[in-house]
Amino acid sequence: IVKPDVVIELANGGNMVIDSKFPYNDFKKAVEEEDSVRQEEHYKNHANAVLGHVKSLSKKNYFSYLNSSPDYTVLYLNSVIYYYHALRLIPDFVEQARKLKIVVATPEIIIPLLSGVMTQWKEHRMMAEMQNVTNEVSNLHSRLKVFMRHIDDISKELGKAGAKVRDVIGSYNHKVLPSIRRVESLSGQQDAVKELSEDRLMDLQEETKQ
Repeated sequence: IVKPDVVIELANGGNMVIDSKFPYNDFKKAVEEEDSVRQEEHYKNHANAVLGHVKSLSKKNYFSYLNSSPDYTVLYLNSVIYYYHALRLIPDFVEQARKLKIVVATPEIIIPLLSGVMTQWKEHRMMAEMQNVTNEVSNLHSRLKVFMRHIDDISKELGKAGAKVRDVIGSYNHKVLPSIRRVESLSGQQDAVKELSEDRLMDLQEETKQ
């Protein structure tokens, strides 16, 4: 298994692979060479070596190891001077790398690149939080509708109960109470039974609660 140096998870579910290995020998020879002609040859060899590394890097099966779909691989060069001589001697260096899904990044490039990844994650988390809020509001709305149905059912039952109370009171006052009055008259009762009213019934309920 070929393991990359760094793997960064992207907010879209993909991965960004960073490889920080690159050929350095020819560049070192160029820096140490005093003859300008030979120095230029070393720089050219350096450029070809870096391009060769780009091609080799594109053939590494990083993304099968990561079990994800390919995005792109970053070749990190820790100094812009390495990139400069490769670009100077191979004008289409960037285009060739791009076609191979390789991004060549110096410190000046890698920092904005990683900042962009961080920004994507922040936006991703913000969207996830917004979705959570939306889900909670939707759940609350559904539960509130159920609660209001229960309240409506209670109101209907209370209405039915009130109608029954009025029927009971009406039956007592119009049918039972006249007989009580006749009994009171025949027996000489001084303390008459009172007529039943809805207000009195409510008072009795309150007294029972106490």
